Amino acid sequence: WVASPRTTDNETEANLRNAIAEGSLHISELRAPSHIRSLHRQPEGAAMRAIVIDDYGATPHLADIPSPDPGPGEVLVQVRASSINGFDVAVAAGMLRGAMEHRFPVVLGKDFAGVVARVGEGVSRFAIGDPVFGVVMKPYLGDGGFATYVTVGEAYGIAPMPEGLDPASAGAL
Repeated sequence: WVASPRTTDNETEANLRNAIAEGSLHISELRAPSHIRSLHRQPEGAAMRAIVIDDYGATPHLADIPSPDPGPGEVLVQVRASSINGFDVAVAAGMLRGAMEHRFPVVLGKDFAGVVARVGEGVSRFAIGDPVFGVVMKPYLGDGGFATYVTVGEAYGIAPMPEGLDPASAGAL
């Protein structure tokens, strides 16, 4: 699908949904293994799969990019589910150019649910294997939930997943 600065939010969202429906955008390929016992530290620079844009208004595509490492106070989440919302549509359409710093390739997906894979220095609220959900809250665009892994600060934007809530529902909250 193609988005341009002249594409409306509704058109962009429809194009994104059509791309998923047609199979040219395979979000399902990003699902992490459901079996959390297999969590392990990936070597630095290891690749992960993510849906990214490489420029303002560019076509989102599946790419292999380096896995993030959690910094001090950050949690690395192995993503099990994410959702598409209006913010993601605006980013994909290039509508936030000039409003926020973009660190290309930008991984789409503000919302996520998954399991803690690693914790950075000083993290005390979460441990490896904890089921969590939240929203990526960073002062720039670059990290997102349409990926195998995402890093988020433990202080905001992440919470323990309530018992009985499945990852797909949590990723849509």
